[in-house]
Amino acid sequence: MIRKSLLRPWPPAPWSCSNCIARSRLQTGSTRAISSKTPATDVRKNAVGIQMISKRLHEQLFPKGCSGPRREQEALAKDHLKKWELFGKALDPLPDTATDLPKLTADNILDHFEVLGREQSQWVTDKSREMAECDLPPLPTNWKVGKSAEGWTRYDTRQASCKPERVGAPAGDVLIFDTEVMYKISPYPVMAIAASKDHWYCWIAPGLFSHSDAHPFEPSTMIPIGDPDRKRVIIGHHIAYDRARVLEEYRLRPTQFAFIDTMSMHCAIGGLSSQQRPAWHLYQKMKLDGLDFPMSESVFESGDTIDWEDVSSPNGLKTVADLYLGEKIDKSAREAFATTDVDEILGNFEELLTYCATDVEITHRLFRKLLPKFLEKCPHPASFAGMLHMGKGYLPISRDWDKYCELSEKKYEEYQDDISARLLALAEDALKAGANGHWKDDPWLRNLDWDVKAVRMTKPKIKNGVVIKEARPHRGQKKAGGGKPQWFADLIGTNETEPRITLSKRVAPYLLKLKWNGFPVFWTKKYGWTYGVSKTDPSDVKVAGTACRFSLSKEEEEAAEDNPPFDPLARPDFNYYRVPHPRGEGYNCGSPLSKSYISAFEDGTLTSHYDKAKYILAQNAECAYWKSAKQRVHDQFKYWKAHELGDDVKAANGTDYGVILPQSIVMGTVTRRAVERTWMTAANAKKNRIGSELKSQVQAPAGYKIVGADVDSEELWIASLLGDAQFAIHGATAIGFMTLQGTKKQGTDLHTVTGKILGISRDSAKMFNYARIYGAGVKYAVQLLLQHSPGMAKEQAEAKAGELYGKTKGKKFKLKVDGKTTPIWHGGSETFMFNQLEQIAVSAVPTTPVLRCAIPDSLMPKYVKDKFMTSRVNWAVQSSGVDYLHLLLVSMDYLMRRLKIDGRFMVSIHDEVRYLVKEEQSILAAYCLQIANLWVRAAFSASVGIHDVPASAAFFSSVDIDHCLRKEVDMSCVTPSNQTVLLPGRSVDIYDIEKEILERKQETGQSSLWERELPSIQALRPAKEVNPRSQMATIAAPPEIYKLLLTSDKKEDVRLRIQMSSDESEVQSLQKTLRDLSAVAVKLHKTSKEKLPVKPISASPSPEAARDNPKPKNPDGKKGKKKGRPAKTPASSETVPTSSPTPSITTIAKKEAITNTCEVPWSPTTSSPTPSITATAKEEAVTNTCEVSIAHLPVITPRNQNTAASDRQLMDYNSGV
Repeated sequence: MIRKSLLRPWPPAPWSCSNCIARSRLQTGSTRAISSKTPATDVRKNAVGIQMISKRLHEQLFPKGCSGPRREQEALAKDHLKKWELFGKALDPLPDTATDLPKLTADNILDHFEVLGREQSQWVTDKSREMAECDLPPLPTNWKVGKSAEGWTRYDTRQASCKPERVGAPAGDVLIFDTEVMYKISPYPVMAIAASKDHWYCWIAPGLFSHSDAHPFEPSTMIPIGDPDRKRVIIGHHIAYDRARVLEEYRLRPTQFAFIDTMSMHCAIGGLSSQQRPAWHLYQKMKLDGLDFPMSESVFESGDTIDWEDVSSPNGLKTVADLYLGEKIDKSAREAFATTDVDEILGNFEELLTYCATDVEITHRLFRKLLPKFLEKCPHPASFAGMLHMGKGYLPISRDWDKYCELSEKKYEEYQDDISARLLALAEDALKAGANGHWKDDPWLRNLDWDVKAVRMTKPKIKNGVVIKEARPHRGQKKAGGGKPQWFADLIGTNETEPRITLSKRVAPYLLKLKWNGFPVFWTKKYGWTYGVSKTDPSDVKVAGTACRFSLSKEEEEAAEDNPPFDPLARPDFNYYRVPHPRGEGYNCGSPLSKSYISAFEDGTLTSHYDKAKYILAQNAECAYWKSAKQRVHDQFKYWKAHELGDDVKAANGTDYGVILPQSIVMGTVTRRAVERTWMTAANAKKNRIGSELKSQVQAPAGYKIVGADVDSEELWIASLLGDAQFAIHGATAIGFMTLQGTKKQGTDLHTVTGKILGISRDSAKMFNYARIYGAGVKYAVQLLLQHSPGMAKEQAEAKAGELYGKTKGKKFKLKVDGKTTPIWHGGSETFMFNQLEQIAVSAVPTTPVLRCAIPDSLMPKYVKDKFMTSRVNWAVQSSGVDYLHLLLVSMDYLMRRLKIDGRFMVSIHDEVRYLVKEEQSILAAYCLQIANLWVRAAFSASVGIHDVPASAAFFSSVDIDHCLRKEVDMSCVTPSNQTVLLPGRSVDIYDIEKEILERKQETGQSSLWERELPSIQALRPAKEVNPRSQMATIAAPPEIYKLLLTSDKKEDVRLRIQMSSDESEVQSLQKTLRDLSAVAVKLHKTSKEKLPVKPISASPSPEAARDNPKPKNPDGKKGKKKGRPAKTPASSETVPTSSPTPSITTIAKKEAITNTCEVPWSPTTSSPTPSITATAKEEAVTNTCEVSIAHLPVITPRNQNTAASDRQLMDYNSGV
């Protein structure tokens, strides 16, 4: 039976009147919409016309009796969509699907994921707890070294003798593991230390001591850990680095090893956001400098605190150990591994082994601290399981990898040589201009140093009046630069005869005569690269930012308080503006030829006075990707001996089969997103980018396919879903509707709408939308707009950004209700979503909606107060996206094992997943992906109280079945470095898949693919619980209860109207209405408490209740009364008079069952989808004789945010739970 502590319901929303939500399913007078039964052929649509999944699928995913929205909510949703001209613009119906879903492992989708998560991770958490509760043996004091110690040696330090013993691999179910590498000569390890709860183990690279002097030693051996099919847990700090050196992990069939990363655990507990890192380092510096607390605080914004810095740190073992263990550890010995001399390592080998073992011991103590904290932060077993799956990445390659690296480097060098030659030609042209003085009138060349320094010559050697040795240039003087202008001489390196000019040289923009927005660029020491605009130019010239200030003389610069710089080359009749920096106004442009400005060149913002210079700029753009990526590509750890692990496999092209294990930090950020230097940032192939075909070098071996999909608008859908939840209707808000039903053709998709508002392209608008959803404000939007529309004036950009945020986010209003002030947004198309996201961000403990993962301490509101709001909103969205990914991985692991698919997880890059699958089973893997996506969408929907899934979001739009890794199956991946067109793969949608699955069933005679459940799942199935409401008698609630529920519904409707309205006077009026309703609710609550019956007549307990709560023995030791008879009510309990005509409540009911009604501040609420009295019903209609049968109420999963809150409080009312 699932532990009830794990089946925690979604708590009542902190902004809702928590006990008013207890609507007690009163059906009488309810106007809640109940959909009529529709034929299977009819399309199911929700209240706003959006198609939902078929009736057949719905019944398999959601329990019967799930209620929908109230009619008032439906009406308000329609009004909202009409305001934004969206109502009635739903997509044409999609064909129905006949998907054969496996039966859920529990009664509802959320408990289903609880079971899956436990089945996949419980054994790991159990073993991890055992390891965390034990002490490691003492560290060995002496290490065995030499030829005989190569390989694994075991140390039993609890024995007095502690005799080292040669072993083939470490024993133990759990190992703390660390490796060390001489990284300058080889990525292979030279040593490793492992510790179990009983022994220490030391591994020394074979050949380290036994190599001959004739053949210099170079590590080339992987570390064997043991039986790959034995379940084991391996723990380390950045364990992916060490996993890449474990031999068994290169096997094609995945091992049973589970890798746990303490670095990832720390990131989820106390990692730093990008906004916090500079402040954290500054704080640490001030501590080192001995500055006291008040002085440290003064460097931050007024009112800020530094508490968060005491509960967070960067990710390194040194800083993490300091945070959790309070220890300063010495990592200086690590520098010894930077040598290329093996003898240096051998000279102090035992000390280095001790250093490595000390890291292992510290990692174990750190793990003991982190494990309980991590399980508290991420309590759902699916989060733990998802982390384990993410740590098993596997990238197959072929010898095409070497060819790719060679061709990319060759093409890069070719382009660089050509660029240098062309720049040299421009330099020589500039020299010619200097010879006749034309440089003085050139807006670019006049900024160069034209001083010619005389050539220093040696004295001629003369003897007897005869010159024996002619004078020559002085030794050390640049030969080629003599007699040339200083700027040219500076281009010639020592002992070189010709200058080599690259685009990284500061002279390059001048030689190219670059223009920003049509104005010549100009370098200044203080402002970086700027562009000059004549003061006589028309006033409507479009510039970005404010003009840079200069002093007119050196004396003025020294005298001025704010020290505007003096630049002798800055002309007083010009205004100079910074070339916009990607990070925004106030930052200097270091080089307009850097990677950040490629898009400016491509869209015509950055141009050149020379037509022929365009070719140089184009070549530079083509080199940019390889220039930034080539070192990371060359550093990839490739293993070419995987075939020796028992896999009879070859690369598809017949060459050697190789493997790269991506060294990901599976939770590398505060949002728990994975981080990896190469694959997580790999670009898609572009025809004008050298080396951009990197991803396509990951190739399925012969007989296998790569199967995967991208989640469509993942984070956008999650964020909009939170807003829709307030209406309990998918697509009820404008952004929710655009996300689900918007199309480019109709101009109703979010990106098109934003593009129209800003006057930019749809593709450019995507960046604005995601930045806004992640919490960025108007200032950032202005910065982005100036980047994408460089000719736009700053004032115009501010106006457009203000218009965008006014139409989307809306206006801010301080709502004052119940003595509390709550800022809310109103009147925008995205108002409902932002109110929900910000409510999560400011709640006492922000958690994700589905898996209930809590925000790291570094961003916890009690530590940061009102700071880092953008980071917290960003966390709410992206961390929910990580929940989505983890649930997807958990689903796939279960489904693939259920169908016995020969495959494994490969890689996940944010919103996409890829699996390596046997070719003949690829369609089955695609089928599993579609079902997994449907399950996850259903779980997200159910978590916020909407028991349905939109048909357009239920399945992946397509699943790719391919022979290599790439964004789309039809990408040719032709680039300057690759002229070979790749063969296309397959892209299949749910209908294609169903057709092939049906054919497979017909061939095999199967009626279903899901005939047998996994034994491990059967053991975890929760016991069927009797619905407590079926045990309850009919009650007659006091009329105040009905009125209270009626008032709560009215309040919800007013809250929705406030958010919908763009008229502030109307919002003020609605605020008054809300206050009046709150006052009525408080009065009704007080009256209703006095009239609640308190004495129960107990019903027979369910078998489960009897088992879980056995009767206490009688004090005299005698057996209790006969089975089935109710126990006596404690004497202290009051009894209900027998003469009362009102039926009794069947279990304990306390007067305090409904408390503190309407005493919490309001913020946007998710309305309860439970039945309630209609707001239009007359209060006089509710009488003392009104009765309701609790037994007839629908059974709702207790985890649902809305129904769960209502159910639970109904239970509180009826049973005093």
